[in-house]
Amino acid sequence: MTSDFAEWLKRLDIRYKSAMISTFIFGIISQGMGLFNKLSVHDDVMYYGVGATYTSGRWMLHILKRLEEKFYGDGHYSLPAFNGFLAIFLIGLSVCLLIRLLDIRSMFFCIFISGIMVSFPVITCLFAFVFTIHFYMIALFFGLLGACFVCRSEKWYVWMAGIVLMGASTGIYQAFYPLTITAVLFFMIDTVVKSDDVRSMLRKTVTAGAGGLLAMVFYFAANKMYLAAHHAVLSDYKGVNNMGKSSLREYLSRAKDAYEEFFFPEKIGSKYFMYPGRISLLYKVCLVLSIVLCIILFVRVLRRSRIHALLLVLLLAVIPLAVNFIDVMAGRKEVHSLMVYAQVLPFVFLIWAVENVHFEKRLPQRVITAVAAVIASALLVMYCRVDNKCYLKAIFAQQEAISYLTTLITQIKETEGYKDEYPVAFVNAKHISDTSVKPGDDGALSDITYNTYRFDVIGYINSYSWLKFMQQWTGYAPTVVEGFDELEEVKKMPSYPDDGSIQIIDDTVVVKF
Repeated sequence: MTSDFAEWLKRLDIRYKSAMISTFIFGIISQGMGLFNKLSVHDDVMYYGVGATYTSGRWMLHILKRLEEKFYGDGHYSLPAFNGFLAIFLIGLSVCLLIRLLDIRSMFFCIFISGIMVSFPVITCLFAFVFTIHFYMIALFFGLLGACFVCRSEKWYVWMAGIVLMGASTGIYQAFYPLTITAVLFFMIDTVVKSDDVRSMLRKTVTAGAGGLLAMVFYFAANKMYLAAHHAVLSDYKGVNNMGKSSLREYLSRAKDAYEEFFFPEKIGSKYFMYPGRISLLYKVCLVLSIVLCIILFVRVLRRSRIHALLLVLLLAVIPLAVNFIDVMAGRKEVHSLMVYAQVLPFVFLIWAVENVHFEKRLPQRVITAVAAVIASALLVMYCRVDNKCYLKAIFAQQEAISYLTTLITQIKETEGYKDEYPVAFVNAKHISDTSVKPGDDGALSDITYNTYRFDVIGYINSYSWLKFMQQWTGYAPTVVEGFDELEEVKKMPSYPDDGSIQIIDDTVVVKF
């Protein structure tokens, strides 16, 4: 058995082995601080679970949660190293699928794709939600495996299995659907460029495109049946219950946003900007270089077939919409940092274009390849550095919040008349204002603003999960009571941290924020 595995490993394509190894190397460089530190942010503080499942349209996430509990025989936990390494392994497998789907041949560019997929800031933001990061990467793997099935298989039942896998991927996390359909779109473009026979080309592109669309149909049908089986309805979180119900005018406006964001991503501001610093310039260079290469490809395809050329133009024109299709699905106002993983794919498309524009002379080919290699290398270095800056800022903020709450606990216990058995009432919780603490946008790390993290003390102590955070990280867990807000003597109290903002009233410690 061992010798058979060793023989299989020896025969495995060097591109896949390189991709897996480099995924772990760049994963540790870029996400190591998230792997080996415990960050408790927002939802991650609240439960040993996976959050909302089928009520948020994530029916497959509920299935995975149940399977995990049965496999391990206990509950679900937020484990940075375990969940994180499993997530990186799944990213590596997904990169191999992407390389197979687009037939990327250069080992260097395979390494680049693995590095950019694992270091893209969406993954860094997912480490703030490490309790579900491995499930989200299963969504990535299912989506790309399904894409390979619907694009490259000749058998109808494998094609159907691909649709189910892509639908299941969407049922884990809907925001990964844009990445899946963009990968399918790239395959369709690859087919148009490389195929000579019109009938064969149309069959492959229509089959692939239909598979991508039917995956969403399957997702909605499965979601409806799952809700009916559990006698539940969709929540209104992030507009999940309104998906597909907006007006045509609204969807056209969202499509316009998707195109604008593709060509001018800086216009969205800092909410979930994935190209910070000089990366923004490199992204623009990648776009320009990709457009030039696509024009060359179009001219060559046009000489061969007008039908091929027309279809190529149509497919290329859809790329911005596919990459930012989450804007169409949810609306830009609802989008956050975890939802834009598809924005990594323009870099992958550049690699595909470089490999598929063949010049008659060697010099232009070498120049284009060298330029792409320099850009790729710079991107990897910059993204790894950005990820580490993000973790550094997040770790600072968490420690500052722990220190702030520790001081609060000390002041509570030093209140005159305090007794250990007294319950505590927190008045105006989650509305704390304290000008003495350092703001999150201050200092050398002010350019890191991803909205999945809480980068300052106020962000932590005004989060809905602040009380649980205090209990977990300080060990202070008094009996918490309510009903003191309307008392006249409480209304006259100053707000924390001013003197007199903590008082004993009716054998209760009242803390007014």
